[in-house]
Amino acid sequence: MDKIRTFLEQMITKNGFDLAYLSKQIGKNHAYLQQYFKRGVPKYLPEDIRYKLAKLLGCEEQDLKPIHLTELENFDPSEQKSSLKTSKKRTAFGKENWFNKLVSNQDLPIYGTVKGGLDPNSIDWIYPALWVPMPDELNKVSGSFGLFITDQTMEPRYYQGEIVYCHPQRPLTKNCYVIIVTKEQKTLVRRLINQTADTIDVAQLNPYILSTLTIDVIDKIYRIVGSREY
Repeated sequence: MDKIRTFLEQMITKNGFDLAYLSKQIGKNHAYLQQYFKRGVPKYLPEDIRYKLAKLLGCEEQDLKPIHLTELENFDPSEQKSSLKTSKKRTAFGKENWFNKLVSNQDLPIYGTVKGGLDPNSIDWIYPALWVPMPDELNKVSGSFGLFITDQTMEPRYYQGEIVYCHPQRPLTKNCYVIIVTKEQKTLVRRLINQTADTIDVAQLNPYILSTLTIDVIDKIYRIVGSREY
């Protein structure tokens, strides 16, 4: 058992919780934490789950965070400028990202919620939460990226804690799944039902809600081309 799981197990025992009860308290099914300990799924606890557990157990979110993710967050680009290439790479949203210079171009950036944010739809598009090997479907696709699913609104298609892969150049088609970023910087994962010159009809799956968005409220929209467990 790794250090994070060992620490978490100790804190759960100290507080007198059982796994099923605690799983429900963080908004998951009763077997969520049992699978985390016994099967290693998910491999790492998503950020929103870490915050919920830390609050319930009386510890810090950082105590439940793998060291490699902490190191990425603490990286200071000003200390590395002299050793970095002068050419600037851009994130999927066109913002300068020094992390792009530290990893192979065969790695895919995965974005997550803003640290400490209360709104799971507020995504930190500046600093990736982590990097994963480039999946085959996005090989050599410029600007591709991944996104953590932060809630249960798209189950059973996508589960909370999973990663979806986004192809910024793939055209949208009826019934495809998309990531929508509004001009208010809210991020939505939805199924595209229909589109006109002025509107798009999209569906949330859990519970099922069909809604219409006007084009003028949308900043960007990306097609999802795959997913994986994390």
